[in-house]
Amino acid sequence: MMERASWDGAEKLIRELIADLLAPLQVDYELVYLRGVPPVDNDAICTGMLQAGVVASVGAQAVRAAQQSTGAEDFAEYLDHVPGALARLGVWDGTGERVDLHSEYFEIDEQAISVGIRLMVNSALTALRAGSGQPTDLTIP
Repeated sequence: MMERASWDGAEKLIRELIADLLAPLQVDYELVYLRGVPPVDNDAICTGMLQAGVVASVGAQAVRAAQQSTGAEDFAEYLDHVPGALARLGVWDGTGERVDLHSEYFEIDEQAISVGIRLMVNSALTALRAGSGQPTDLTIP
């Protein structure tokens, strides 16, 4: 599993490994290390609020643990500044070929749009209830 601590320590480790590997050869080298996007590290409280939004919107059966991706996700940059959670919204209609989200052949199942809107509204309502301390049974089915 990719964790923030591993990502933070990768440059030092790589520099040490290359230095140790090349030391016996006594060669000069220059290493340019470019850090990419950090891994997404979801906040536990925000993840719980998002999960509550899923349950309120489409039911508990829709909550799934997603396999961690090794791809970059710019949302991680936000999580460096504020707590949050990233979730994947299923957008495949179940009939055609599964296509990567960033493919030129990607086609969204438009029913997923209304599901995503309900999910975000119910997640926001969950957060507001948590912040106000006032329980309410208002959800958007």
